[in-house]
Amino acid sequence: MTITIKKSIKTPTTRKARAKGKVKTKVDPKTEFKENFIKSEFSVIERFDFTKSNMELLDYMRSEEVNDPASNRSKDKDNIYRLLRTLKAGHWHRQAAVFQINKNGKLMNGQHTLDAISLYLLDVETDNDAVVEVIFFLGCNEDSMPYIDTQKKRSPHQNLRIRNGKSNIKLNRMQENIVLIEAKREVHNKPFGACGQVQFFEYDAVVKKNQGILSRVFRDRVLSTDFPKSISYALFCLAKEDEELANDILDEICNFRNQDNRPLSRWYPARKKVLQEHELVERFREEKHLKISGMTSSTGRDCYRAEEFYPIAIEWLTENYDIDSKIFPR
Repeated sequence: MTITIKKSIKTPTTRKARAKGKVKTKVDPKTEFKENFIKSEFSVIERFDFTKSNMELLDYMRSEEVNDPASNRSKDKDNIYRLLRTLKAGHWHRQAAVFQINKNGKLMNGQHTLDAISLYLLDVETDNDAVVEVIFFLGCNEDSMPYIDTQKKRSPHQNLRIRNGKSNIKLNRMQENIVLIEAKREVHNKPFGACGQVQFFEYDAVVKKNQGILSRVFRDRVLSTDFPKSISYALFCLAKEDEELANDILDEICNFRNQDNRPLSRWYPARKKVLQEHELVERFREEKHLKISGMTSSTGRDCYRAEEFYPIAIEWLTENYDIDSKIFPR
């Protein structure tokens, strides 16, 4: 099979008159789509530009004639607005926006992306000459539909690690957890619990904004494997107000761990031989133990939810130190 690759394609909404003085004729978006995007053989448009001038074509691609709701997933508004934030922030990458259209001219993927592009181009704050570059795979086999977008999605942790080489610091697990939680708070105003997605550039912005504190306070810390991220985040919030105190508390936690002859933790079975940690960590272990004890069945998520222990960590910090609880976002 021969694969046709087009470097780029321009589909204007008006055609230039061949004769001087002739009035320009408007191109019907359905006709335009049929001529340029319905192919019997597989082909690639390496670059297609969506602009404010071809909104009618964009709207047609979003319509049920092309995006058949019976053959596509239900739309997720959060996914649309995640992509819209990416466009507005200038972090759009053509290679990450690949649309697939089958031989019958039906959209096989990218419905959220089309909606995001539409919102972006209709936004009054978007420049009139704005261009959104995308890629099209045309003439796709419709039997491939069940296999599109089914690959394993990278976790935020994995994306942060991929880019570590371009940062001035290498994030450890504690720093990663702080970045993931703080990004949720900045984007969705909710540090814990279920909320919308966060794009990589938003995580990256948090790293750059807080690089100093992350490096000075949370670097080179050796902690227990069950050290809760809710404590890490509470100490991060404290560090933004009083870095010295947050550093002292972490030193205290680490120094306790370095003591010889620590007894076993009472909140784990003796056979596991888990050693006792600092009292704040033991408080977490106690809460987790009490919850497990009252459950007939459990999973890791059921036994410990960060949003449940975060208020307890704040309570311990404000009880033991002169700290205003208002510095901790809820």
